[in-house]
This record gives sequence, structure tokens and C-alpha cells, in this order.
Amino acid sequence: SLMVALVDERSQTIQVVRGLTREADGAIVAGGRGSIGAVYRLDDKNVTAEVARTGEMQVVRGWDDRYDDRYGDPERHARTGAYFIPVMKEGRVLAVLATGSQADQESEMLQRIEDMSGLLAQVAVALDHALLYRQTQTAREEMRAVMIGANCLLWHASVAARETHVDESDQFK
Repeated sequence: SLMVALVDERSQTIQVVRGLTREADGAIVAGGRGSIGAVYRLDDKNVTAEVARTGEMQVVRGWDDRYDDRYGDPERHARTGAYFIPVMKEGRVLAVLATGSQADQESEMLQRIEDMSGLLAQVAVALDHALLYRQTQTAREEMRAVMIGANCLLWHASVAARETHVDESDQFK
């Protein structure tokens, strides 16, 4: 399975945005067992929030009380390991990836994660650029709204000035 959660520094939260799950028959299903959309405050005890807060990878063996019990159960986690990996750029955690393995595959999985460190660095750059793009688009939309409002005020001021000028010229008739 794979879970992707994005950090929102402004609201001090982390939100699960993507999830893939491998079913018992080997099929990969999108949806992350219903966890997509789950939001945690960064100061929450949830393991995903903890990794976002600390920037340190967490390896969890079996069930952990920091799991959200809405999306898993102790029985299913009994013989598994979970890996919560921070995606960081310049000391900031931008996202947390989580994946899992059978308990006997832990060393192999840790090696795979290590082998992916270069790719994760590139993912961090891409996420940072996407966040900057979104901020730029938001600022652009806000500026456009301000300009429309300013144009509206100028139009009203010019109409009022014309009406005042017409009223003044009526006084001399």
C-alpha cells in the first residue's frame, strides 16, 4: 500500500490526498481504505502528523496506538511493518509517504526506501514548485479581484462626479 499526505503549514495540518492498497489477491486499488481526505493537526498524536512535525522517518511494527483506527485494525497489522517517510526540502516537511510490508520483509523495504532517496528529493522539488504555483495563482486571483473592485469604485466615483457637475450647472439656470 501507499499513502500520500500533504502538509499545510498555514493551517498546521496534514491531509491524506492519495492512497493505493494491495488487496489479498494482489490487485492494487485506489482509495486507501477510505482514508483519503483525512486531516490531522500537526500536533496530533497520529503517526503521520508526528512524522510531518519531526521530519524523522518512523518504522512501526504491528499495530500502533498512533494509527487512526478508522482505517485499520490490530489484526490486519499483526504481521506487518509500516514506514512513514517525510518528503523534505530545505528542512521543511512538505509531505509524508507511508507504505507497508510483511514483517519479514523489513530490511528489504528499508533498503528500497534508502535507494529511493534521490527520487524523493526530486519529489520534494516538484511539490515545492506545485505549492509555489498554487500560491502564485491564488495571489493572482486576489489581485484580479482587487483590480475589479478598484475599477468599480472608480466608475462609481466618476458617475457621482458627473452627477454633481450636472447638479451644479442646473443651479445657474
